[in-house]
Amino acid sequence: MNSPRSVPLWSRLGFVLCVAIGAARIISTYEVFSETFDEGVHIAAGMELLDRGTFTYEPKHPPLSRVAVALGPYLSGIRSQGVKNIWGEGRAIIHAENADRTLFLARLGVLPFFILAAFLVWAWTRRIAGDGAAVVAVALFTTTPPILAHSSVATTDIGMLATLLGLHYATMLWLESPTRGRSVWLGVAGAAALTAKLSSVAFFGVGLLLILTLRWWWGRRSAGNEASSTGFARWLTLTPEHLRRLLIVGPVAFVCVWVVYGFQVGTLRGVPFPLTTLIQGIRDLARHNGLGHASYFLGQSYSDGHVLFFPVGLAVKTPLTLMALGLTGVALLIERTRTSRNWQLAVPLLAAFAVLAVSVPARINIGVRHVLPLFAVLAICGGVAAVWAWREWSRPVVRGAMSLVAAAGLWSAMSVHPDYLAYFNELAGKHPERILADSDLDWGQDLRRLRDTLQSRGIDSVAIAYFGSATPEMYGIPVSHRYKSGDQVKGWFAVSQTRRVRGDAYLRDGTWTMDPDTFAWLDAHPVEARIGKSLLLYRVP
Repeated sequence: MNSPRSVPLWSRLGFVLCVAIGAARIISTYEVFSETFDEGVHIAAGMELLDRGTFTYEPKHPPLSRVAVALGPYLSGIRSQGVKNIWGEGRAIIHAENADRTLFLARLGVLPFFILAAFLVWAWTRRIAGDGAAVVAVALFTTTPPILAHSSVATTDIGMLATLLGLHYATMLWLESPTRGRSVWLGVAGAAALTAKLSSVAFFGVGLLLILTLRWWWGRRSAGNEASSTGFARWLTLTPEHLRRLLIVGPVAFVCVWVVYGFQVGTLRGVPFPLTTLIQGIRDLARHNGLGHASYFLGQSYSDGHVLFFPVGLAVKTPLTLMALGLTGVALLIERTRTSRNWQLAVPLLAAFAVLAVSVPARINIGVRHVLPLFAVLAICGGVAAVWAWREWSRPVVRGAMSLVAAAGLWSAMSVHPDYLAYFNELAGKHPERILADSDLDWGQDLRRLRDTLQSRGIDSVAIAYFGSATPEMYGIPVSHRYKSGDQVKGWFAVSQTRRVRGDAYLRDGTWTMDPDTFAWLDAHPVEARIGKSLLLYRVP
């Protein structure tokens, strides 16, 4: 493990350059895309807390990321609009004044999470494998399309990535040496992860169990024939110093969480109790997972998830260079961990495994955005692998070939600008919509492009089957008819990719009803134009 001190100037400059280029690419997408499906609701919930001091709209998504995306609009003078429905409130806030400006300010709110995540990737890789690996890792991370995509929209996923990564890193440092300062930072990091997204609770819980189990196992074996209870107390239950420092970690975490929730107090069985909104949010999230969610995978519509959704999704949404380097780095770290018995080397791997272990059986399959931390771990491992390969293969011809392959992979990932959201690697082929849809392809982001296309073609009336929460008319689209299953359509017809391939879905009495053949009749009509990556334009005679 490398010392965190004495960081060379070139390493710092490499980090700053990578982050600056990534941030510039992110910001340049703001003016291209209309509001995506979830942006309005997150802005609405955050604005409610900032403006009214309450957080009632949707407890299953905690406040931190939502306040972050609402802060810019709030500081610009926009306030809650008083609409009872969260979807309507989100639209009302975005379009209360200048919609483009409001959305720009909201999206800026997630940029600090992108920068924090990039810093943690750089710092963690540097600790494992040095400055060269750290710069490669942050370069991989800041050029990964799914990372850029979800750092470009006013949602919660990049916030979850940054805070969960920070919590695991803080935990590793605290387990190494539970100083007073590290105890405070662990409490802050825990609160940040909890209030960014509730899935972090399960991700971190499983990851921590794996980390402590590894420490206990190796401590037990190194203790020889000592009583197993000694090993358990030493490695799993922690040292007396760790236990004393928990008296700092716990209160700091509680106070920080309570601050983020606006010092909310409710009642629990008639007794005043703090953070009842958080408790309700956990219940609501568990209920949502129990109900499942309308999703699409490999040409089929589902409502209860599929165990291959995330493995296949990662296989087709990860740049091949990152995949090759990352998986090589995973193998290298496993071997180094085994031979050195240094549990810290295994922490990013165990954190990634925990995310997969929790996500694969989940019934909410609507995008690889829910497993974004895996891209950060792949970047860390990719930096380790790149430096190892460079040292092992010193012949100029081999290094030249490696550089060309890396450059080709980088170009493949970056040439999709600005359509990072709809990125698929070469394994997906020419029709990625046959594999995934929803937030991996079509999240309602192309209304501005549709407006421009209609204007350039002189089309003054269009029927639409739109997948999104925005109101197309608010973007200047001359909608003549909003399509519902069974309707008759003639003339120009714009259809979202998600609805086209998945069909329509309805939640009735707690049960999803899927209609995968909603748009089968369109098979007889050619596509007149593709609008960005998410909309298809037909002309029905």
